[in-house]
Amino acid sequence: MLTARARRPPPAPQQVTPSVHVLTLGRGAAASNVYLVGSDAAWTLVDAGWASSAEAIRTGAESVFGPGARPAAIVLTHIHPDHSGSAGTLARSWEVPVYVGADERNEPRYNPGMVRAEMLTPGPVGLGSRFRAEMRTWPRPVVMSVEFTGYDRPRRLASTTRLSTMDIQGTLTFDPVPVGTRMRWSWQMRPRGLLKLLTLVMAGIGRRQEEAIWTGLKEVR
Repeated sequence: MLTARARRPPPAPQQVTPSVHVLTLGRGAAASNVYLVGSDAAWTLVDAGWASSAEAIRTGAESVFGPGARPAAIVLTHIHPDHSGSAGTLARSWEVPVYVGADERNEPRYNPGMVRAEMLTPGPVGLGSRFRAEMRTWPRPVVMSVEFTGYDRPRRLASTTRLSTMDIQGTLTFDPVPVGTRMRWSWQMRPRGLLKLLTLVMAGIGRRQEEAIWTGLKEVR
């Protein structure tokens, strides 16, 4: 005779300070922590576990803050799948914004043309942070440097990118809209040498590449 296996109860948040609870999702190497920070009046979800974690996070939050509890925002420390998996699902159901650190090292996750990226400056990411990135091109990879020249979170990020063939100055802006966040970008290219003759052609190519890159970012879960 077959008997139904008892369903494992959802994990319960553990209080670590008066205003911080930690919720551990999964076990062993697959374990991931999310944090409920704040009080009943205003709290924030820090990280969002795996893609399958949304219901456990929602249940855990309601056990701490009461039925229908909804955070002011979701903050992601980074966008690895064990930290950002449920962010989109929860943000849509709660109708709250998601904030992610502007870290160039995340770009290989949504830009298939970038092989790797590393941070060159010490300390947290901010104004003046510099990165070294490597792009996949033929016949050999292209190395470029990126410096953050404007950092007004969560609304604006400006940068200067330097390659051997050109410099690129760009600005990203982010504005809340009812269905999520509207992102705009503006790049100014300054080619060197013979590439100056192809400025208009390269602008068109660059525009298509940027559309593909930011579409990739939208699909990150």
